[in-house]
Amino acid sequence: MKWVKESEHKGIPIKSWCQDVEPGALDQAYALSKHPVVVRHVALMPDAHQGYGMPIGGVIACDNAVIPNAVGVDIGCGMGAVKTNLAVSDIDGLPPIRELLEYIKHRVPVGEGNAHKHDRDWSGFHEYLESLGLEWPLSDFSRAGLPGWLQKNVWALAMKNLGTLGGGNHFIELQKSESGDVWLMLHSGSRNLGYQIASHYHKRAVDLNEHWHADIPNKHLAFLPADSEEGMAYIRDMNFALAYARENRRLMMDVFNIRGEQAKEKA
Repeated sequence: MKWVKESEHKGIPIKSWCQDVEPGALDQAYALSKHPVVVRHVALMPDAHQGYGMPIGGVIACDNAVIPNAVGVDIGCGMGAVKTNLAVSDIDGLPPIRELLEYIKHRVPVGEGNAHKHDRDWSGFHEYLESLGLEWPLSDFSRAGLPGWLQKNVWALAMKNLGTLGGGNHFIELQKSESGDVWLMLHSGSRNLGYQIASHYHKRAVDLNEHWHADIPNKHLAFLPADSEEGMAYIRDMNFALAYARENRRLMMDVFNIRGEQAKEKA
């Protein structure tokens, strides 16, 4: 740990593993330290930098509450590093590496707005609808009781976005181990699905906090009681986005390993 600061106005402490925190992120940490549902302390990791309401690289604990913006708009965004079925000797030299990367680029859509041309089937879609008491496939998006984010265009894009990288700081790269194995590392999340879920519940939290006259530092940190109807719905849909993000990364890993098997056969 680099330092500990007692927050102003009797807020909870801020503990930082980042020596020099940028001013915007530090202001957000101070705001969190005075939040009525945040407990114990605010933690800042070495990569802390300004986010939406809460610093990226920040960690908090909430007392029976969830803050959608603290989870973030790319729910389930994460890294994967997997040992592949290739050895460095299988792709020795630039030509086979370029061939491999071109193969992946043609099968993993990259960048915002780029998706697969056809729907990707996944058991998680079926299971989510079952949790809502609905049957597969979902055709009536006007029926009462659907989550506000669950619209026809969002659902259709989610089915085509599965197995895509996205944009921003998302990446795929090849790495090699000291033992001579090829590893694949990638960074991606729940794509537009997670964004739509996060945005919907954040707006709902803002409306409810205004109705309750909640004493929150700013609307970016609006919260939902975890045992409320809205809070339980958010947690359910957040878990759906987490599972979607894991499947998204798995499908991209599979593209690489299928190519690895072909490379071995060719050799």
